[in-house]
Amino acid sequence: MARGAMRCGMRWANLRAWRSILPLLLAVILGVGCALRTTPTAPLPSPSAPLEWQPASAGLPAARPVLAFAADLTDPALMLAATIAPPQLYRSLDRGASWQPAGRELERRLVHALLAVPEANGIFLAGASDGLFRSDDGGVTWRAIPDLPQPIVPPQGLERQGRSVYALQAAADGALYLAGEDIRPWRSLDQGVTWQPLGALPAGAALLALAVSADGSRLLAGSDGAGLFSSDDGGQTWQQAADVPTTFVAGLWFDPADNRLAYARKIGRAS
Repeated sequence: MARGAMRCGMRWANLRAWRSILPLLLAVILGVGCALRTTPTAPLPSPSAPLEWQPASAGLPAARPVLAFAADLTDPALMLAATIAPPQLYRSLDRGASWQPAGRELERRLVHALLAVPEANGIFLAGASDGLFRSDDGGVTWRAIPDLPQPIVPPQGLERQGRSVYALQAAADGALYLAGEDIRPWRSLDQGVTWQPLGALPAGAALLALAVSADGSRLLAGSDGAGLFSSDDGGQTWQQAADVPTTFVAGLWFDPADNRLAYARKIGRAS
């Protein structure tokens, strides 16, 4: 890929292999009914040390891919996982050693994203096929957030009351962001109770991914065919990355130590 500079000062280039940004202590693999976790060790391994992994799928259906995952930051034993085909939310109270169905309100809803609200014990958000949902009791019960716009065409066989939400992100200052079936990202300043729209992307595409830099000064948004966009004014205006072609960008991550370094997952490879 030819290299060029974005107006925000970032350059993008293809990577031939995935690069690890953080020494993750737990991850969910998007495979057929498979979740994995690291083996607890004391002391914690250094960032360069290899991690040991073990299955964490007890109670999850064997033939359902895991689409979304979140762990409570104040109670690491509390975790949520969302599967597909058919859609179902699961809850763990033992760091993923076992799982039980939860969230009757989310039945038949495809959950694309889960977020544990920082510094809020037991509060989770779920980005679903028909809008945004919030739980105040650790994922046991859920209610819809009404601020988001309504859908155009409901997908066959799924409940549908709002637009799909594909990505949820939390900034260091407590602000929450979401992206989905809308040309604008949305932001919440009250732990996800109410939401306000930000600036629309120039290309007018739906958004599949979001990332917020560690200091909150920069936002990235990945679209469903129009490429990658960046904002340096809190999401009010957006500039397209010249280095990333008009493609699907489905994942975005900032390096927590340097907001000039970020990673984008597009269809086929990372950039």
